[in-house]
Amino acid sequence: MKIHYLAGFCDNRVENITYRSICSVKNNIDIERRLNMSELSTLLANQQGLLERLKVLDGVGAGRKKDEIAAVKNELQAMTAEADRLYSDSRDRLLDAIKKQRWFFIKNKPKVFLDRNTGYLWANLNHFPYCKKGGGGDYTEKEAAKVVQDFDGDGYADWKLPLFDTLRAIILDPSFPFREGGGDRIVNHRYWLYRTGKTVRCIDLDDNFYTKELKNGNILPYSPILVAGSTYADDVAADNKVYTEKERLQFTLDLFVRHELQPIFTDDSITELYHQVYVEIPKLMADLQTTLGKLSALIPLSETFDYHDFLGDYDMPAIDESIIQYYTAIQRWIGMLLEKLDEYERLKGDVIRNFNTLSLTLSKKYEADPNLTEAENSMLERRQRFFRQRFSLDMNQVKEKLLSVKEQADALEERLDDLDASDQSLTAWAALNAECRPSFSFIAENTAKIIKKALLKIEYFESHKKLVQESIALWQAWSDDYRVFKSTRRQELQHLCEDDAIEEEVWAAWYEDWQSLRQKIEEGMQPLIAWSLKELVLDENQEFVQGKLMDQLAAYKQQIDDFFLKERKGIYQKYVFQPGGDLQDKFAAESDLYKRTLAFQEAVSKVLFSCPKNEDRIVILKWAYPLWDLQIDAVLQFVADRSLDQISEKVLHDFADLKKRNYAAFLNDAAAYSKAQKEREKQYDSLMFKMRKELASKA
Repeated sequence: MKIHYLAGFCDNRVENITYRSICSVKNNIDIERRLNMSELSTLLANQQGLLERLKVLDGVGAGRKKDEIAAVKNELQAMTAEADRLYSDSRDRLLDAIKKQRWFFIKNKPKVFLDRNTGYLWANLNHFPYCKKGGGGDYTEKEAAKVVQDFDGDGYADWKLPLFDTLRAIILDPSFPFREGGGDRIVNHRYWLYRTGKTVRCIDLDDNFYTKELKNGNILPYSPILVAGSTYADDVAADNKVYTEKERLQFTLDLFVRHELQPIFTDDSITELYHQVYVEIPKLMADLQTTLGKLSALIPLSETFDYHDFLGDYDMPAIDESIIQYYTAIQRWIGMLLEKLDEYERLKGDVIRNFNTLSLTLSKKYEADPNLTEAENSMLERRQRFFRQRFSLDMNQVKEKLLSVKEQADALEERLDDLDASDQSLTAWAALNAECRPSFSFIAENTAKIIKKALLKIEYFESHKKLVQESIALWQAWSDDYRVFKSTRRQELQHLCEDDAIEEEVWAAWYEDWQSLRQKIEEGMQPLIAWSLKELVLDENQEFVQGKLMDQLAAYKQQIDDFFLKERKGIYQKYVFQPGGDLQDKFAAESDLYKRTLAFQEAVSKVLFSCPKNEDRIVILKWAYPLWDLQIDAVLQFVADRSLDQISEKVLHDFADLKKRNYAAFLNDAAAYSKAQKEREKQYDSLMFKMRKELASKA
């Protein structure tokens, strides 16, 4: 293959410089080890056949074709192993070829060539105007700077004229591909420019590299961009004592691969080998991984992950009888699980990243709010921890658990190695062998459980993304609203009362009641989220039950807020100047709050009876019942704190009995349930009237 100069560059007599003239080697090929196109063709043909089978399986489903899918996966894994073998077998031949060659032209970057010793790119003089067009002679310093600046070196930047020592070093190399014309000339030209500091000078190749005062000459620029900021030249140097010869050669191979270069070797078979190994096989491997991804999509890992499938070549009785087999099996088992986990992460990478982004605020450590009490901070911290545990997809935690098991197996191996050198090794071995350890089958089962829980969480998010988004948004909204309640709304209440000269001890007591109710309502939010994550319950209209209940809880919360900001002051002003007015005020306020609780109870009851399943009704009743008794509890606590002997024991006993009403007995009969609810309401109003009457008569 001859090098042809660009038309009109110079009047050159060079006609026979070839790529093969880089250096001369014998074409001595080991036919048995040579990678050839037939092997790749076979792999590609097999892959195409499997893809066709996958199309059929995709429409059938994993459940009905489990054996066929397993067979396809086995074949794909065999193809991947074969591609890996072809890759490994080629490495030594490539390193040996790199050892024999310093200068590399690049098939996919024809305007440059590479120096193995430095990693520098040099302008390929077949494509670079090293002298003026039309035989116009040498460049001036200014002209040279412009040509170098305008050079499009296959997209690479940072082109510059070489230093004197750099230029001299490459010219003195007998294998330099552009030595031509006698002596040390480059492409039969004598004068070449180099830089020294900020100036440019000329070197005379016919006069023992004598430096001329002339500043006109030919130019051969280079770019260090591939190795900038690295120690590449030191790493590959023949006198480097840190690395072996293979390791030094590997640096050059890595440089080719990292920058996706396709080097041209003096041996065409090696050039072909490199192209197959680092161009065609990676493409094949990528295709195989894509195919495996399609297969994995047919069988969701968490649905088919049965750890027993991977225990076929583990002799568990023998493993449990031998310490050496025991730690070796654990190390191999954990290594296999981590590999499978990495593969799954690659397949679900977007899902995991999206989920982690969504739950980013949950991962932050909870910081106690000085406006909140210790109990309130504890409530919000528990809530955040609850959401973080359910909505965090930190796969590193899963890996850390698995690695912890492997590290314990490694430690066991190290202990045995240490005991081998002991003077009392037999006794020490016996003691080590007698130690209590979990069976290998239990370790396999439990580590598989750790992975499966994580995979199920990932797939839950993938199929319930909207629910997760809404749940996290709900957590944020409720937590922020409670902080607003503790600051802004408290100030609102304070200003409303101060405008009417109501004392702080009065409105502060109201706020304590308000705070107590709000905290109990807040505690009702988390169980609903937990239930919805466990199962999505639909009512008779196919509407989301937990969502309806959450809406009702939020509406109830708003009703309580409205009462204290809009109604509480008016009740106080009505009774403040009456005898026993403080007691009447309290009972009137609780009665008014009870009306709001009744509205909440009625709304929840409608949702309850819209559920077809009785067990769902029981869950709703169990969740809501403590909220329905809030005013009864408040009145009984108030009477106990004040030791109000004005109220008869019988009335208090009857009032306390209201909490004993068993609504669960009416869950299958909406009419009976409604009747029991109305009777309880009537009894509450009646007993409150009696208590207020007794208080008034004895005031």
